[in-house]
Amino acid sequence: MKTVIKYIMFYQFIPIFLLFSLTISMSYAAPGGVVGNPCNHFNNCSKFKTNGQSNQGQCSNACENQASSGNYWAAIYEAAGNSALAALFKAKKVCELVEYATYWDCGLKATYAINPACGNSEGACNSGTPGNVTEVAGYYNWNCTGLNELEQETTVACSIEIPPTPVNGSCGSSNNQNLYSAPTTNLCSSGTASSSGAWTWTCSGSDGGSNEACSANKKQDAICGTPSSGRNAPNTGLCFLGGANPSTPVDNGSHQWAWGCQGINGGNSVNCTTDIVNDGVCEPTEDGQTLTSTPTILCSAGTANPNPPNGSGPWDWVCEGINGGSNDSCSANLIPIVNGACGDDDSATLNSTPTKLCNSGSESSISETTIAWSWTCSGSNGGTTDACLAYKVINGACGTSHNGNYDNPPTNNLCSSGISTTVTENSNNDGWVWSCESANGTPVDCVANKNMGGVCGSSDRNTSGYNGPFSHQSEVTDLCSIGTEGSSFHADGNTGWEWTCTEDNSTSCYADKGNPGVCGISDRDTSGYIGPFSDQSEVTDLCSVGTEGSSFVVDGSDGWEWTCTEDDTTSCYAEKISPGVCGSSHNVPTDVIPSSDLCGAGSTASTVTLGSDDWTWTWTCTDDTATTCSAEHIKGRKKWEQD
Repeated sequence: MKTVIKYIMFYQFIPIFLLFSLTISMSYAAPGGVVGNPCNHFNNCSKFKTNGQSNQGQCSNACENQASSGNYWAAIYEAAGNSALAALFKAKKVCELVEYATYWDCGLKATYAINPACGNSEGACNSGTPGNVTEVAGYYNWNCTGLNELEQETTVACSIEIPPTPVNGSCGSSNNQNLYSAPTTNLCSSGTASSSGAWTWTCSGSDGGSNEACSANKKQDAICGTPSSGRNAPNTGLCFLGGANPSTPVDNGSHQWAWGCQGINGGNSVNCTTDIVNDGVCEPTEDGQTLTSTPTILCSAGTANPNPPNGSGPWDWVCEGINGGSNDSCSANLIPIVNGACGDDDSATLNSTPTKLCNSGSESSISETTIAWSWTCSGSNGGTTDACLAYKVINGACGTSHNGNYDNPPTNNLCSSGISTTVTENSNNDGWVWSCESANGTPVDCVANKNMGGVCGSSDRNTSGYNGPFSHQSEVTDLCSIGTEGSSFHADGNTGWEWTCTEDNSTSCYADKGNPGVCGISDRDTSGYIGPFSDQSEVTDLCSVGTEGSSFVVDGSDGWEWTCTEDDTTSCYAEKISPGVCGSSHNVPTDVIPSSDLCGAGSTASTVTLGSDDWTWTWTCTDDTATTCSAEHIKGRKKWEQD
């Protein structure tokens, strides 16, 4: 049966008469794959079975007769459009045709025939069950398994070429860029570019991959427009290409309206201008005014011509318009300038108040001092002011410094009237002379006496050849070179000596006292003494004043000596540290506590104690530092040895 079915499946185009002859002994399925016993549809056959078993009932004659007429199955296949099978059922007894079908108790058992058929994709079946999918040499191979009317498996082999991997289209680096010209490169990073316009394109995928739409922006440089020049800022035609910024042009100070045009999609921007039409306008503070000098501002708008105006007044000029603006004619008149000038009494010497004050200008009130009168003559219309002065008639007169006695040249009260000349020393060097003069009177000569003071001798510290300082008062001998030594010679504390030298006047003199060296804090008698010292190298701060002497020596075993020299020399001393010295009882075994010869000379003994081991007597001997001393306790040792 399987052979017949496979034969029909693979050779379904064999002529109908051959098909008819090959299917005589095979059962046929009704449309939908249902195999049915036509007898079961026309009577109640009992216990009908197949395969010619003799102990089973066969179809009744009536059933056979009815089925053989072909009324049932022929009608079904005719309705299904299969005239060949309809004719087959009309020609043969159905019971013969379905001898291999299985039924029971006249109840219909359905058997579904599934003819396997390959699908159009990997592992797919149009009918049947797919299985055994493999890849061999670029092909997918698999099986589609079905069932025949007897529920027996039928298999068909399937194969399809393995399709290539899909590639999605993807835009290249030119996508979304601002470019001056339509891009021709870097259109796609994957896929094929298919242009749909100068600035748009599609990157098409392959082998079923997706597509991606791409585009680039046209980059354009701005181009200025050509708006008309005018008195007001233009608001149209500012840019031939690009956007205006600012949207309303501004005056750039050079008689131009200025604005910018911005590029498109990143294109270059450009600055634009057009002329401002300005009418000439005369400056109102000068035009038509009467002025004291040549006008300088001339125009509040436009260009002055000529500039400056010609002549010394009156003046005429024109304020010319700019960039086609109208002109304005201007003029101004001159106001005469009057400068103030002092009158005939200026610089005169008068016995009374001046009256001839000004030759021109306005006179001020008169101010008076002890020697002169002063006033001013003020000009008009911008004219200058002149300062005037007239002198009083005053004779020179000496002041109270005349005939006085002074150590130094007098500087005050030289003249009671007039002006003093410079005070100078007379030819005898014993006085001073000067004059009191007046430009409008008689001068007078004045004198003063010079006090002759004592002069300190060479012992004075401010004298040339000073031979101090002095360590002792008896060394201060050359006290006065002029004058008499005063009786008040005395010591000024610890720093020096004072005295006076008197001629006409007394002069104070002073001599410094020699300063002794001062020991540093290493000296034992110094405040803050840091000794005693264990070693000579520790004696470092030797002098606080003066220089350390070269006689630094060890003074036996007790310390060190040195000197500090400034004006005088001072001796200094530092003590050496003395440790305590154990006495003759040290290290001498004894049964009783030591009580004598504990320490050497200069050392002080502490209390003797017995150690916890009952074996050793201990004590200290202290001088500058302490030294530990000990002696063996004989009984304690013996006791320890017995234990």
